[in-house]
Amino acid sequence: MRIIESYETSIFPIMSKILIVTLICFFLSARAYSQEIKRTVEVDTNEILIGDHINLSIFVNSPSENNIFWPQFNDTITKDIEILEKSLLDTAQNINGNTYSQRLVLTIFDSGFYYIPPIRFYYKRTGDTSLYYFDSDPIPITVNTIAVDTSQVIRDIKAPLRVPYTFRELLPWILGSIALALIAFFILYYLRRRKQSKPLFQIKPKPKIPPHRQALEALDKLKDEKLWQSGKVKAYHTELTDIIRVYLEGRYKIVAIEMTTAEILDALKIVSLEKRSIEKLDQILVLADFVKFAKLEPLPLEHDLSFNNSVSFVKETMERPNLEMKNDHNENSGVATAENEKL
Repeated sequence: MRIIESYETSIFPIMSKILIVTLICFFLSARAYSQEIKRTVEVDTNEILIGDHINLSIFVNSPSENNIFWPQFNDTITKDIEILEKSLLDTAQNINGNTYSQRLVLTIFDSGFYYIPPIRFYYKRTGDTSLYYFDSDPIPITVNTIAVDTSQVIRDIKAPLRVPYTFRELLPWILGSIALALIAFFILYYLRRRKQSKPLFQIKPKPKIPPHRQALEALDKLKDEKLWQSGKVKAYHTELTDIIRVYLEGRYKIVAIEMTTAEILDALKIVSLEKRSIEKLDQILVLADFVKFAKLEPLPLEHDLSFNNSVSFVKETMERPNLEMKNDHNENSGVATAENEKL
């Protein structure tokens, strides 16, 4: 008995010390855990009307040696609580470790009392293969309906409001109408031109340059080339007579290019030309024939004489429709006056 009593006396102090140390370690570890990870899950309101929005803010601050596995949210949290919008996960570093935050926009479409269930976060510690987790607290939500005053008279549903059309709304119709009108006009225009056997688009011909203008411009160009001054006498007189021959074809409709000098002068007898004009033309053509066929070397004055006679011949014989009509009118007026005087 005395041995048992001494044993009990010696064992109880030891057991009490072990129990005290165990409790201290438990509380220290719990406190260390509570200081290790901080999380905040809260809403901006706990009471809404049907269909209103709830902003759910999630915030976690964890030491940098922890690897947090952030929960993935779908379209709903529960079958009654829907997620309308999700922000991106925002991460940041600070002196206390890593900070994670995200915002969800929730809604509920039925009245009643609901709970946002605890959100579970998993994490691992550096150098530790174990998987740990912690949960947030559940959040109560009350959803109310809109109060209806049953004492009021029930009214019919209002008719839709008539909103005037804006220019932006009418613009497509205006442009469409213009396009249809253009298409219809084009079709009618095409059928009409086809019936008349005319081309769809008629290109306006360029105005024809009068023969005398062509000849005078060619003579100015020949003068600037200075052919006979550089020893090209035959080329000078050949080109000079070609200019005059082309002018005669356009002015009097004779094939002067293929005619000899004698044939040209003979063909112009039917045209009422002044004698001086015939003499100038004869000098130009005859001198050119001597240069081309007899290898004559004319004097400088003769070169200039042929050129000046060419310019004078064109100006004296060029067509003057307005002047001729005016002369005819004056002659007719003179004849009529003379007849009136006789009467």
